[in-house]
Amino acid sequence: MEKLFNEKTSEKTKIKKRLKQKLQRQYTVIILNDPFTTFEFVEDILVTVFHKTKGEAIKIAHAIHSNGREIVGVYAKDIALTMVKRVHLEAVQREFPLKCIAEEC
Repeated sequence: MEKLFNEKTSEKTKIKKRLKQKLQRQYTVIILNDPFTTFEFVEDILVTVFHKTKGEAIKIAHAIHSNGREIVGVYAKDIALTMVKRVHLEAVQREFPLKCIAEEC
């Protein structure tokens, strides 16, 4: 009986967790172009931070350069803000002024 109760409680917890994740607000992460950050660094950020393939990274980097900004992904708020922070930390370490923002969808 106790085992059945624990299984039901566990299942309810899993359902609540999945529902909470679905209800989290989504944020668009955008990289902004600047005249100083190298194309190669932007590609590297797209591969290492956003887990894009080399091909995807090149395509997105070209779009950033051409359009002045480009959406690189849509994530839950906490993930989006963490990615923005990682981009800024990497840029500061490499002495680039690259900007990355998160906007609510």
